[in-house]
Amino acid sequence: MLKRQPKTDTAAPKGPPRILVVDDNPDAARLLGKLFRRVGYEVAEVSDHQVALITMMNEPAPISAVIASFSTSGNGSCLKLLDAVRHTPEARVNNQRVVLILDSARQQMFSWQSGADEIILRPYRAEDLLSAVAATIERPDADRPIYRRQMIDVIREQTTVPNQPSEPTIGAAHFN
Repeated sequence: MLKRQPKTDTAAPKGPPRILVVDDNPDAARLLGKLFRRVGYEVAEVSDHQVALITMMNEPAPISAVIASFSTSGNGSCLKLLDAVRHTPEARVNNQRVVLILDSARQQMFSWQSGADEIILRPYRAEDLLSAVAATIERPDADRPIYRRQMIDVIREQTTVPNQPSEPTIGAAHFN
């Protein structure tokens, strides 16, 4: 678990950012934890969404971000955690910054609409994950929904079928 911080200080948390890694594969969780520790983060690793929720509710000092990977069970478990976080009545949980590591792009739109703060697709480079998490932590609260909307717009642009040309293409077959 994360180191306990005294509750008396109400100012912004001091010290390294605190990351909660949620992955059902203990080896993958340890690997992610090692990556973040190496660059100065304080890390705790848990294996399922229920333990993650309990940890978020009971930690006296704020957790900077939750990294949901679920190497074994995949995208569905990431979305289950995100849904549980966003629908928990406690503000310290439902306002949590959540970074999802997904296996495929199929669930990206739904993930953004459900409140993901960042999405990384496998395979990814460690540097990309580290920079995405850092940006997620630094993003002001007021900018989080704006960023989600921008990412949704990017996906919509990528999936929109371009307009058909008004003139026939030279050399193309035409059927009547």
